Amino acid sequence: MIRTLTAMTYEVDDADMAVADILEGLNIESSLLANSVGILTCHMEFIREDVARRVSEALPFDVIGMNTLGTAAGGDYGQVALGVMVLTSGDLIFRTGLSAPLNPENMQAEIRELYRNVSCGERPSLIFALGPMVNDIVGDDYITYMDEASGGVMMFGSMAMDFGEWIRSPLTIYGGQAYSDRLCVLFIYGQVDPEFLVMSIPDDKILRQDAVITEASGNLLKKVNGLPAADYMMSIGLVSEEGVEAGQVMGVGTVPFAMYLEKDAPPVVRNVFGLTEDKDIICGGSMIEGAILGVGSVEYGDVIKTARQAAGEMLETGKKDGMIIFSCAGRNVALDLNVDDEANAVSGVIGKEAPFLFAYSGGEICPLPDENGRLKNRYHNNSIVLLAF
Repeated sequence: MIRTLTAMTYEVDDADMAVADILEGLNIESSLLANSVGILTCHMEFIREDVARRVSEALPFDVIGMNTLGTAAGGDYGQVALGVMVLTSGDLIFRTGLSAPLNPENMQAEIRELYRNVSCGERPSLIFALGPMVNDIVGDDYITYMDEASGGVMMFGSMAMDFGEWIRSPLTIYGGQAYSDRLCVLFIYGQVDPEFLVMSIPDDKILRQDAVITEASGNLLKKVNGLPAADYMMSIGLVSEEGVEAGQVMGVGTVPFAMYLEKDAPPVVRNVFGLTEDKDIICGGSMIEGAILGVGSVEYGDVIKTARQAAGEMLETGKKDGMIIFSCAGRNVALDLNVDDEANAVSGVIGKEAPFLFAYSGGEICPLPDENGRLKNRYHNNSIVLLAF
């Protein structure tokens, strides 16, 4: 059995009032079971003003978290806000951990060490992870190396997100301290039966191309059908000759790729950000050689429709003890930065039927069925992902 509690505060200038808001909203004195853990999402100002640390330290259990563009919890929503979800149970066990500073050279070894230290030799039932966006590290790498260490334990989570003229300071939070280069994790042990859901581009908004990725390196798309990636993009009208010279593509955040890794499996979505000096396409996650490439289109109505549909489908599963929801900040571009609208759409569907924590994401981690229906951990862009208990 698992119970979830949620609370929000907007008190970025007064840590004492913020702590009081969270403690009152959670009502932990009468609500906690034997084992508990907290998940915190907040605007960057709550870290700068030391409020995130004060709230974390006021709670009598481990807290992991990240900064984000917007948060909804306890029926409230705000951009400059801090939300907390508490998982509490009489039979499940929660263990948390923090990696060493990560870089491309040490990442595999450090994630293996993190898994070893947190698991203590026992395989968890579920891994919840919050990661930083580190230069030269692709979000898929967190999944690849954790899969290697855990043997493929189901994994759900998000990359931290701080949004401005460019991504400024995405930070993870552990023990009240903020980190720019460390992965924090929650391992759950016991009989937990989570439900996962991924929703991104509506099927009728994906134009499936007769296109195969013939060369890629990490998040760089180099060749499609043997053509240089920039030439391919020009052939389908997503970049002009002037854009190639300037390193710019059209529709950043609203014209993503849909990458089909298997013939009969749902696609994995990748945002397209620009071109390198070598005219490779910069994408928001790993591009896989041999995958079929489609081109999507995302508009305001698509974001609202998929948010409502995802929340409704999750409620239909009957899992209403608690939901954690991450939505890609790229979807926010289609909303013209009206971040309230998607959160309000989700809240309008879920209402009081289930406690939930909603936050914007720099990259989403959620299992997706393969062509045989078996779940595999995947890294997503431009998607809304849900975990329900």
